[in-house]
Amino acid sequence: MPVAQILESDHADQLINQLHYKIPNDGVKFDWHQDVKNRRTFDPSWEDLNHKGSFVQTIIAIDPNTAENGGMYYVPKSHMRGDLFLDKISDPDELNRIGELDKAVPLLLNPGDIVFMHPYLVHGSEPNESTNPRRIFINGFSYPGANKQPYPGEGSAQQISLK
Repeated sequence: MPVAQILESDHADQLINQLHYKIPNDGVKFDWHQDVKNRRTFDPSWEDLNHKGSFVQTIIAIDPNTAENGGMYYVPKSHMRGDLFLDKISDPDELNRIGELDKAVPLLLNPGDIVFMHPYLVHGSEPNESTNPRRIFINGFSYPGANKQPYPGEGSAQQISLK
């Protein structure tokens, strides 16, 4: 299983299981960020125990993901730069410089495509300005012990076997 290979573990704590909808013209956007911010915000005791991020997020496209319908953009190889603390930067010019946002490219997906995202990957998305929905299914898995705080929802943060 790719999650086991990425985390280098036969077990993981499943933290999130979500559907993200972007309906035409709903105005929903996600500012530039790294998902490690969500780990730290929810669990201040979060630790990168395997020194490779200790978290992987799977994204499965339900609909085509395009630039027009609010698909994601990401900065290639940004995960290799570690936690940039983008959430602490308020100056747009500094955010662009630190995040290297001029290097961002669209993440174009077809229904059924799966993406595995590192928690330090810089990414974001604009609103859906098309006539088509953009829906994705997200699961997040952490390396055992990296997460200390149970997440809301039935079964969240339970350790699962990846065999």
